[in-house]
Amino acid sequence: MASGHAPSSSQNLVPVWVILLLGILALLCEFGAMGNPFPFSEQQFYLYGGGQILQHQIPYVDFWDRKPVGLFLLFAPIHLFGPYRFYAMPIIAGLFMWVGAIMIARITRLLSCGLFPSFLAGAVYLIGSNAYPDETAGQAEQFYIPLLIGAVLLIVQYWDRIQNSIPDLLKVGAGTMILLGMALEIKTSCVWDGVFLGIALLVIAVRQPNFSLTQRFYAFFVCGAAWIFVALIPTLLILAYYAAHGILHDWVWANITNHHLRSKAIGHSTAFFDYHRYYANFAKHALETCFFWGLPTLYLTYRFIALWVAKLKAKDGSFVPPLTPLFFIFAWGWVSLVASIQLRGGYAAVHYTMAGMPAAVILGAVLWQRNLWEKIFLLLPLVYFTPQAIATNLISFKDEVALEHKVASILNQQPGCLFQLSGSYLFYDLSPATSQCRVNKFLLSGMLTSPEEQFALGVNREDQFLHDLKEHPLYLVIDTCDERLSCDSRFKPQVEVKDGLWSTNAIDPKKRSAIQEIITNDYVPVFEGKDNKQGGDYVLYKLKDRFVPGIMPPNVRPVPAEPYHEEPERDE
Repeated sequence: MASGHAPSSSQNLVPVWVILLLGILALLCEFGAMGNPFPFSEQQFYLYGGGQILQHQIPYVDFWDRKPVGLFLLFAPIHLFGPYRFYAMPIIAGLFMWVGAIMIARITRLLSCGLFPSFLAGAVYLIGSNAYPDETAGQAEQFYIPLLIGAVLLIVQYWDRIQNSIPDLLKVGAGTMILLGMALEIKTSCVWDGVFLGIALLVIAVRQPNFSLTQRFYAFFVCGAAWIFVALIPTLLILAYYAAHGILHDWVWANITNHHLRSKAIGHSTAFFDYHRYYANFAKHALETCFFWGLPTLYLTYRFIALWVAKLKAKDGSFVPPLTPLFFIFAWGWVSLVASIQLRGGYAAVHYTMAGMPAAVILGAVLWQRNLWEKIFLLLPLVYFTPQAIATNLISFKDEVALEHKVASILNQQPGCLFQLSGSYLFYDLSPATSQCRVNKFLLSGMLTSPEEQFALGVNREDQFLHDLKEHPLYLVIDTCDERLSCDSRFKPQVEVKDGLWSTNAIDPKKRSAIQEIITNDYVPVFEGKDNKQGGDYVLYKLKDRFVPGIMPPNVRPVPAEPYHEEPERDE
């Protein structure tokens, strides 16, 4: 087992060859995503939001989502790469992952692991984090998890010093909390890790040697207050901006008030959240997560329990695990495992399991040094996820490139606004006019149609939809077939979707008729997208000839819609 104390840093540096190999692997894991104009739908919206910030648009006010502002600020400089942003996004994500892998290798070296298991731990983290398409090319976990790893590294690096020095503990705690605060502004789900790190630091604070009870009391509250404040600095700066512009209520609505309303909607949407299916999926995903990323933690739990039972039988007093770097990582492993299971829940989104990977690979590297069979904790995810990562990198996005050219050619024939009600591919950024025009602020595809959003947007969704259609934006995109819309008829309701936008019970028949009448009489389909890698069929409509759009991009004069002219196919 690894040493209970963190060895001196000079003896356990990560050599250059490990750093370079991890860098090459990080870029290889992202190579297949480079140049894809339509990565996973979430990454598309993050990049679009970054571009909107460059146009001085404000999250929650001009475009709406529940993601923290920091995430869109992170994507804003990526958007500056223009047509090369689809190369910059996976490269920058790969650089973040590379730094995370180096820090994992560094932590394992501080835990007295050999060079090979340290390298392997970083490599398995990279491979496991890029094994599926929704994990690559700029997923939020690729950016915030390296910050958490850095926070853990700070504690392990200075473990011995912070056990005996409050000034050193305060400084290390401040560094840990500022990294955590930055991570929270990328994805709030890392609050699990933040609470754990805060508790761990407070335990160290009250265990300072030669402290009286009063001193421990003061250390607990002074350190706790200081670290909480430091962790909140990034959020407080953003809050100050919103307050200074008189829009603080928009931030509060999106980040606090809104969440319980979405939970209420989830309870109503029986088709989207069929409870039997949901909990069956929850159990399945929990088992998968435990099997690949929870085994080291579960095995060490068994070892600790066995040791405790042996001590109990020997009447050797109560067994209290020593507070060592290894036990700290072990406890983090439990927190991150539970967080991964809870976050993934009944969804199929595998990127939520990425939160449990760092602690798992670190513990796997520690166990590598022991018995031959204990190497399974790194070999199992390596053997399983390497083919998955290779397959992900071999997915062709030739169709996506052709789609980008096709839709961009349509949108650029005549400048106008786009209302994208649904669809897996986000088209707003494909022309200057559509990127500058916002029909409403609910621009994330499907926001106005998802049953789980029915109470959570602060607007009557069918009224909003009907109002936006009456504005006659020049272009319109709607799914023709997904889990909520029938393939036979675009507006045929699925009765089992209780209270959803397309439900018989939710929308007034007159409103439904008015919606269908506008689309049928005022719009003409110009492009139909077939079933794609991310979703169902969809149709791109254009306003019919002679209709004048009621909403236009800035500095574009309203003129009647022009007939769409099919461009000749390009020679390959």
